[in-house]
Amino acid sequence: MIPGPASYVRFAEQYNTMRTTLLLFLLPCTCAILRAQWTRIEAIPPWDVPSLHVSGNALYAGTDSAVFRTDDNGQNWTRSSTLPNAPIFIDAVFHAAGDLYAGTGGDGLHKSSDNGATWQSFSNGLVGLGSGFLSELVLREGTLYCGTVGAGAFLRTNGAWQPFDDLAAMNAGNVHMLKSWGDTLWSGAGGNGFIWRSLPGSTVFDAFQVAPLQGQAHLVTDILRRGSELLIGGTYGIFRSADGGATWTGSSTGLPPSGTVQFLEVGNALYALRSTSDTRLYRSMDNGHTWQLEESMPYCFAMVHYGDRLYAARIDGLWAHEAMTLGVPAEQEDDLVRVYPNPTAADVIIERPDRIPAPYRLLDTHGRVLYDGQLVLERTPLQLALLAAGVYLLQVLSGDRWGQVRIVVQ
Repeated sequence: MIPGPASYVRFAEQYNTMRTTLLLFLLPCTCAILRAQWTRIEAIPPWDVPSLHVSGNALYAGTDSAVFRTDDNGQNWTRSSTLPNAPIFIDAVFHAAGDLYAGTGGDGLHKSSDNGATWQSFSNGLVGLGSGFLSELVLREGTLYCGTVGAGAFLRTNGAWQPFDDLAAMNAGNVHMLKSWGDTLWSGAGGNGFIWRSLPGSTVFDAFQVAPLQGQAHLVTDILRRGSELLIGGTYGIFRSADGGATWTGSSTGLPPSGTVQFLEVGNALYALRSTSDTRLYRSMDNGHTWQLEESMPYCFAMVHYGDRLYAARIDGLWAHEAMTLGVPAEQEDDLVRVYPNPTAADVIIERPDRIPAPYRLLDTHGRVLYDGQLVLERTPLQLALLAAGVYLLQVLSGDRWGQVRIVVQ
């Protein structure tokens, strides 16, 4: 059942208390899982980081009272001034045309034109129950749109916010997701499993049901374009569409049957963050048809790829992970391949214990495939002299087993 107005107000009043209690409950039982792989960003407090946003060369992280920014891949961070009426969580952070926006969980929207040194209220025109709870901000054809948790979607026009269609009246006032690709706007709103699409030039949403209700709310929480298809994720799993969103087919093999979904692309791999009381990261190497569990972590609000690292906005702070170590199948056997000389300033030899043809690929720190091909000999030369100095990842598949070696180019 979707919360009505009274239960929503009660939820709003208890929002921050619930977050703090959940943090204390989860930390003892889940943090140890990833200590060796993830590193916490010490410059940011070790509690909720509800939002992340990449814009140009900068990464922005919203916390309980300020926005943190880095433009050097997390080496240095700048803290904005404290928002008015803090502490209050920043659930949506967005940067466009030189302006920084902080959408809060109860105090509306704030704007800064000086990188967070000063803030001004930017909520004029946001009306209705839940309009002070911002979920997401996007640009479509130069126009700013926002989603709220209760009052639907709005667009900025003539110096004020105006409702964009009446999602609240259609039992879809809770906007879980708002995305724009080119001139098409997409929204996951309400709890009845609909995806809402606004085509170029349209001033309304068209609704398409993803799947019939099955006894519990069906929230659509993310959407992704993958080749000629669309993928959406939500509490009923992952669905795909080949006709622009008109019809949808389930595509959740390997994923558990509950929890929200957020997508992440790293190299050739597609990831889905499946979140309930904690978050599990699933990987697909076949464009989302099948999924395998990669790892578990404390509750994660958002994850982005920035520079040569992944950043996870979690209930226990902001954490970083080398991007090149994801996008690799979990079943790895390092004894399958040896590379020498390593480090190298030119070429290397790839040595394997057998002559069975084996696919290989070389990735950079962004997960991009630089070289790929087939290995057919026990020893195969690989030319690396044209690559920039840095660290690369070689992956070799033999049967159903993977080997990987990091190669340092000097």
